Amino acid sequence: MAETTFPFLKKASELAHMEPLPDDVIEQLDAICKEAGEATPEGRMIGVLIGSVYTRLKNPD
Repeated sequence: MAETTFPFLKKASELAHMEPLPDDVIEQLDAICKEAGEATPEGRMIGVLIGSVYTRLKNPD
């Protein structure tokens, strides 16, 4: 159900969980967030995902 309700979140989640992460992963996730609408619930969930990816990139341990 989530795939049909939140298609942009699904796309962002797949990108965020790629191994290895693309060099421009934050930019790609930001573009997906803008497509979804930054102030929508889906956009906000993608924003949280962006934060977790950013943290992972800055703290690789």
